Amino acid sequence: MFKDQKKLLMLLVILLSVPVAVFLVQQAVKFFSKAAIAPVDIYFTPSQSEVPPGSVFTLRLNPHNQPIDAVAVEVNFEKDKILFVGYQSGEISPLKNEIIKTGGDKANQDGKIVIVLGRNPNDVAPSSDFVISGLMFNVAANYSGPGVTSMLTIGEAGTQIVDSQARELGFQAQPASIIIKPSSGIGSISLSPSTSDIAVDSVFPVAINFQTGGVSISSLVMRLIFDYSGATPELNVVDASGNLANKVFPNSALSNDWNFSVNSVTHASSKVTIDLAALNTNPSGFSSSTQTNLATMYLKAGSVPATNPVVLTFDMTKTRMLAKNDPTQDILGSASGASYTVKLETNNPASLSFGFKMQGVTGVCTDRDTTLSLVSPSGKYDYELVVTSDSLGVFKSVDGSVLLVGLPVSGSYDVLVKSPGYLRKKLGTLDLVAGVNSAPSSWNDIFMRAGDFDSPGTDGFNILNISDIGKMLSVYDALEVPVTAANRIYDINCDDIISIMDISVVLSNYTALTVTDD
Repeated sequence: MFKDQKKLLMLLVILLSVPVAVFLVQQAVKFFSKAAIAPVDIYFTPSQSEVPPGSVFTLRLNPHNQPIDAVAVEVNFEKDKILFVGYQSGEISPLKNEIIKTGGDKANQDGKIVIVLGRNPNDVAPSSDFVISGLMFNVAANYSGPGVTSMLTIGEAGTQIVDSQARELGFQAQPASIIIKPSSGIGSISLSPSTSDIAVDSVFPVAINFQTGGVSISSLVMRLIFDYSGATPELNVVDASGNLANKVFPNSALSNDWNFSVNSVTHASSKVTIDLAALNTNPSGFSSSTQTNLATMYLKAGSVPATNPVVLTFDMTKTRMLAKNDPTQDILGSASGASYTVKLETNNPASLSFGFKMQGVTGVCTDRDTTLSLVSPSGKYDYELVVTSDSLGVFKSVDGSVLLVGLPVSGSYDVLVKSPGYLRKKLGTLDLVAGVNSAPSSWNDIFMRAGDFDSPGTDGFNILNISDIGKMLSVYDALEVPVTAANRIYDINCDDIISIMDISVVLSNYTALTVTDD
């Protein structure tokens, strides 16, 4: 893609006064050297502002009455500070021939967005101030702080403007100074994955996750919207089996203390709107400092939409996270949407939703690294994930389900899990199909045995022996040892201390000189 962009930009730039004939936007034109006329203006709106995450920054061009046939604009941003989350949905530019628009993954890798647009032959060339594109940004995931100050700039070397007489015009570029700042707090709500491809006719699970920044909340309400261009949506909200649904599916682990009084999916005015209100009934409220799954939304595309990718955004006027205090305070700091590209593919990816237990854990335990292995005669496929347990000690992926990218969807697979500090455990065998796969509920009672403290690739990996016992005893130098990053692997029951209770769990499994599992 980068080479293609460079080739196209070379067509739009003529550094010498010799005319060069090219064919662009379905019409033969000649590009001449930069015209000795007033330059056009390229700028952003807003150009200097404090805005909430997910706001749109509009890239505009003022040609000063000069008809414009094509534009190539390079927008540079500070990728360590801000994250490009997508383009404003809908057709907003009079230059409707979209030749290049950098995708989110590529843009965030390079810190650069390239947009190349041309005029369709039957359209009137715009000569007054017009929109090139709307760009949406959020705070980068690895950037900490109450907000971020950053710049959007125009890369002069990668920017060219061509008028209707095939002349490259000079330009003046104005940067934007922006502050992306949470409106009043540190809570967040997000979609996972944030970017992905969706194959037509496949069911694609999207996790709606949230965290409160450690603040106790009483309720969370959200409105999520995306556009469609046909008479009916090309991308629909469905259930796990692919049937049309008028709701999303709340996390069952939240059922005891949560009431989902509003849960609806509606279609109107070429928009799909998802409304969800989650009310916490616990007298103490709910708090978390890590991502918690609120609900899962299943999507299914019937066709490739005219506007692709499909951008899902939170309506910040309808999305709130309310602290459990008086007076009530909205602590929502960020709401991160997603961008999904619908594709015609024969190899639909599968996803798997499943649960299991870890020996010693009987309640909530957050952020445990786990390797999911799928094994068949044709090969072994590993997926790294983060799991969290509910009040019953049942661990599930924080994303709700695991997307099995690259897995051949045919035949049976043995399903195994392995976490640091535990022996690998086979949960069972499944016949996996394209789309959503759900494991039997009986897997929720199968647990991994504790006691393997060796790293992958070492001789003692996935074995419990005297070496593992020795490693654990080496850190047990007090009745209660505080857990640190270095010794967390020995906190078997996940109570943030290493005690005789953890050691007794491991010793209960040490019934031979060498103990193995699956």
